[in-house]
Amino acid sequence: MSFEITERWLMDAGGWQAMKPARAAWQAGAVLAVEFDGARLRGQVRSAGRTLAAGLLIKSRTDVTNLCSCPHARRDGALCEHSLALGLAWIHRGKITPAASANTASAASTAGAPASPRPSSTAATPPKKPVAPRTSGPLAV
Repeated sequence: MSFEITERWLMDAGGWQAMKPARAAWQAGAVLAVEFDGARLRGQVRSAGRTLAAGLLIKSRTDVTNLCSCPHARRDGALCEHSLALGLAWIHRGKITPAASANTASAASTAGAPASPRPSSTAATPPKKPVAPRTSGPLAV
């Protein structure tokens, strides 16, 4: 059986709680390798300084087994952000991730080519006001 992986299917299968960090991991370039044969998605994802073997065994649209080696997946059996990040990498294969394009821009600027201007984050941030500590009366025992 051949299955098409879509972002909508990944969101339905894993939920937004796992999809949000999965998208962040993919955008940061944490997916090191990915392959998909129509039923088994597998690859490697960098997380917390370790390389994890991750993947999904897709038997049907609603029957999916998580193959990730992370503690969350092994303990709970739930779809984790690592396997979902592989899915995102497969969907967007051949496209440059935001992390890769940032690395390309910084490499270009060190080579003498002009880099795209970046807005200053401190200029748009208003100054913070100090917060006065709150006090309360004695507690009744």
